[in-house]
Amino acid sequence: MREAKAKDYWNKIPKYAYKSYLTQIDIHGYNNLGKLELGKGIQVICGLNGAGKSTTILAIKNLLGIPLEKQDKIKIKNAYVTGQVYYKGNKYECDNESKQLISQAGCEQGVGFLEYLNIVTIFRVIWKQENLEELLEQNETIDFQPEEIQQLNYLTGRDYTKISLIEVEDVEIEDAEAIETFPFFIVEEGSVTYDTRKMGTGEYCLFYMYWYINKQESQSIILLEEPESFVGIKSQKNFMNFVAQQSVEKGISFVISTHSPYILENVQNDNIHIISRWLGDTVIKRPSMHSANVILGAEDEVRGTFLVEDVLAKEFLEVIFEKERMVFLRKYNIEVAKDSSHITSIMKQDVLQNIKHKIIGVYDGDQKEENLKDNRLHHVFLPLVKDVETDMRSLLISEGAYVKIAQLFGKRNEDVFEALSGIAGLNHHDWWDELCTMLGVNTHVMLYALYDIWKEKNQNEIQAFINDLDCIVPEE
Repeated sequence: MREAKAKDYWNKIPKYAYKSYLTQIDIHGYNNLGKLELGKGIQVICGLNGAGKSTTILAIKNLLGIPLEKQDKIKIKNAYVTGQVYYKGNKYECDNESKQLISQAGCEQGVGFLEYLNIVTIFRVIWKQENLEELLEQNETIDFQPEEIQQLNYLTGRDYTKISLIEVEDVEIEDAEAIETFPFFIVEEGSVTYDTRKMGTGEYCLFYMYWYINKQESQSIILLEEPESFVGIKSQKNFMNFVAQQSVEKGISFVISTHSPYILENVQNDNIHIISRWLGDTVIKRPSMHSANVILGAEDEVRGTFLVEDVLAKEFLEVIFEKERMVFLRKYNIEVAKDSSHITSIMKQDVLQNIKHKIIGVYDGDQKEENLKDNRLHHVFLPLVKDVETDMRSLLISEGAYVKIAQLFGKRNEDVFEALSGIAGLNHHDWWDELCTMLGVNTHVMLYALYDIWKEKNQNEIQAFINDLDCIVPEE
């Protein structure tokens, strides 16, 4: 999968009209866990070991009505779980006792649960099965198509030329629960042919997850527990791009538990849920810009810096990235250069072309007509007509805008109208500061609230801006 295509899938997730997803789950204090607000698309539950990720995923599994394994029943014994689930557009109020989703909607094929322990069990079955060759011969061999081989090459970083699949059904071994179906693979890479028995654990894990997700029907809900287990960093990132593809192409909603920052890399902050535990108490919250990785014990790898003209431009760029492309905030700093001339003086430095740390100039919109041909480094322009203060002022004095602002901040219409009329004659810099003061909000909160209103008339400009950055920001 090309990087541009992967970014396109991630961009589509927030806009996709999912019909199947969890909106909330309440564990009612079991293991000190309470209510968790979820949503559409790809939702990620993260935290350190022992925080409660597995308990939460098992509670969701139980709520949906997916059969529990013996160890699952022990982990959530006596837990009472309630929640709200949409399945193919229909809303269901569920609990884990008599109103599980499967029993209400009859959707056994519409929900799935995938965990790394399945891999361990499958290898046990393979190595303890005395008549494995006989079992394989009894089942059909399916050859993968070139597109499927290409996808598995992308996930594993290998160069397979042929992949065949045998789905082995209804196998039991001593001291293990029965496995309904598991995939057995035969691959060719160059002149070498081998099967699942000679695969590395990480290699088979990626094959297994690919097989399992591909088998799920459209508009389903899939739970993934720690998909990073046994899998290298690059493959974790590529696997999540594959998950994004399946989410968009098949309308699948995923709930994923993880303690890997690489699983989180392209997930929006609103879809990340951090479980923190201290002195027996538990808190579930959405992260700030960087807190998810910090809590997981991994600092973000800073790859470069965006240079902006002033503090307000910095705040505005942060909001754009929070709303449109969170990965930029996790991988790039935003620094104030003081004004456009200071950005240009840095952009003209030949020596900076050769450093690994990427520097990108981000000018206000009113600099588009300036002669910047001598810049040696990449630069872009904020999707503005002029600057943040001027464009936001034009937005706020447009007809009826004050009513929307009043609704956003819980103010009376007449109070916002009075505030706007009272500062009408101020310099545009002072005007903005005074408005924030009168409404009792800081600059970032104000811009974050105004963004969706402003976006209604600027969607093409925003997309062009993101596309320009995608062309500039290096692929890994």
